Amino acid sequence: MENYEKQGYLHDEYRVFHLKDRERKTFAFHYHDFYKVLLLLNGKVNYCVEGRNFSLEPLDLVLISAGEIHHPEVLDDDEYERVILYLAPDFLDRYTEMADLRTCFEQAHEHGTNVLRVPEAERSQLIRVCRDLAQPPQGFGGALYQRTKVLEFLILLNRAVADQDIRYIPSPQENAKILPILNYINDNLTGALHVDALAEQFYISRYYLMHLFRAETGYTVLGYITEKRLLLARQLMRGGRSITEACFEAGFSNYSSFLRAFKKHYGSLPSATNSLE
Repeated sequence: MENYEKQGYLHDEYRVFHLKDRERKTFAFHYHDFYKVLLLLNGKVNYCVEGRNFSLEPLDLVLISAGEIHHPEVLDDDEYERVILYLAPDFLDRYTEMADLRTCFEQAHEHGTNVLRVPEAERSQLIRVCRDLAQPPQGFGGALYQRTKVLEFLILLNRAVADQDIRYIPSPQENAKILPILNYINDNLTGALHVDALAEQFYISRYYLMHLFRAETGYTVLGYITEKRLLLARQLMRGGRSITEACFEAGFSNYSSFLRAFKKHYGSLPSATNSLE
């Protein structure tokens, strides 16, 4: 199995970054086991997410759900500036009874996109709060103040979605051949999935499937399936499943192979990682 990287570790409920790259960088395909919001402040960037490609404009919001494979392509030598918010699933779940803060992610998914564009009337308040929360916590109650800003930002974003005061930006470079394959794999992750069967299912050659898949996702077919199953198994264990239950419920047919894959990817056996990093 190719060991594609899970980037970024979230030891807290959330983290905020204000990043500026003054030199052009290359970013590999990767994923997180937490949620991510990116606000583009400056730069010419194409964002690739699970077979979709989005041309970003300044002040666009990119929403990445846990497990979605993505990477930005910086297209010129201008400064690439963004604010990034990492959100632990447990943090979002904590407020579900009062307000489902995952709604913005779910609505974006239903519209087949990962990019939101907020009209100017609603944008100013969202951008102001986003810039505020990117400041390091200082003074009395600094950490608590930052938490309130994170919650304020998420509430404002979800209100804009609920009130339809937002544009869902389609992917202009969407690959119509790879998306049904990705959707099929994710919908049938716990069943038997093999390269030859997928090629037959979608009426393409085995070679073309492997070439197309690697070009559009950065993964081999089997590498992608394994990564997604490992993430699912990790989520199941966090939800209370035993290691054995998580192994087979996530679609692995061999317990020993699951343990080897898990250790290779996460650096330790499941028993040592059955908690939020």
